[in-house]
Amino acid sequence: MAGDTTDILIFVEDPGATNSIVDLPGALANRGLKAATVAAGHARPYLAQLGGRFIEADDSEDAAAALLDAHRPRLVLAGTSENPDTLGLKLIAEARQRGVASVGFVDGPASAEYRFRGRGANPLGFAPDRLLVPEDLTRRRFLKLGFAADRVVDCGHPYYDRVWAEGRNLASIGQAAIRARVLPEAPALAPGGQPVVAFLAEVSEGLIPGGFQRGDDYTLAGRGGSDKRTDIVLEEVLDALAAVQPRPYLVLRLHPKNRESEFVTYRREIDFVSQGGVALETAFAADLVVGMTSILLFEAAIIGRAALSVVPRPIEAEWLTGVGLGVIPAVHTRKALRDILPAAVADPARIMGTPAEKVIQFGALDRMADFLAGLVAGGGRS
Repeated sequence: MAGDTTDILIFVEDPGATNSIVDLPGALANRGLKAATVAAGHARPYLAQLGGRFIEADDSEDAAAALLDAHRPRLVLAGTSENPDTLGLKLIAEARQRGVASVGFVDGPASAEYRFRGRGANPLGFAPDRLLVPEDLTRRRFLKLGFAADRVVDCGHPYYDRVWAEGRNLASIGQAAIRARVLPEAPALAPGGQPVVAFLAEVSEGLIPGGFQRGDDYTLAGRGGSDKRTDIVLEEVLDALAAVQPRPYLVLRLHPKNRESEFVTYRREIDFVSQGGVALETAFAADLVVGMTSILLFEAAIIGRAALSVVPRPIEAEWLTGVGLGVIPAVHTRKALRDILPAAVADPARIMGTPAEKVIQFGALDRMADFLAGLVAGGGRS
């Protein structure tokens, strides 16, 4: 039991939020602060994979109160989740009742109106005292919802720093060596060789009720046999790739929440299913990375891989930071996809947009840690 020695209690449930805080406890320790991380859901195996230390959350009704009783934190820092009943929102609410300062953090602009809604109608019903965001696109989304401008802080995304550093490390090893290790059956890297394309799967459910199923506003149709967002986009990509010569070697990279059984219908059209391990290595090993709005697509662009976003309706392009920053091109119609994909496979560099390092604020971990340290020092009033 932590007693009164915990300065900041951190909560994460989803991989996206986990990416933001995995290195934060160490940065806070360097500033003389003790942080305890509580993890639930998919964050537990993902955080363990990243080497983070954490306490497993329980699912009891009084879990939020019990955590605050046990740790008596001076500040609660909660990541958002696709689960409307997440313990993170309960911790924010409990902290509010006890007069404990709370800070939320989000990893991108998607579904801003659902991040702090829970099961109610008010998009800020469970809003924390302050909010940390990775860039101005996300900041503007929350200002429109009613967050006060001085309560939303653009500190960058600590994980982008981690990705950038890991990209340099992978480059020192070399794409050929990484490919041989993580995609052992893929064609070897060689001039004029068979290109490798990685498709990034996502789950077809989330914060927005019905938002990841076929709707009247869909501009992609798929093959008609499934109404799932990921299936529809994957079908369009598979059909577009069928016309590309030479035929690319296709890797399906599963999201941590995916199961391979979800894609059994397409297994004969896929050369390799990638699951587990370090997702960034799979992206680095590919010549072209295609996805929807997964953060991994932006990570791929950060480390210098050509990336293409394919979304089933135009509005979804706004969900991915890399598109808004001009780093990643996005298409939402069959014609546009079939126009760009052959060229992207033949020469991936042709579709690359603004280099990520020109639009990303690196050094985010220090900015986040400094801000939180200032809040603790000021009793939550800084």
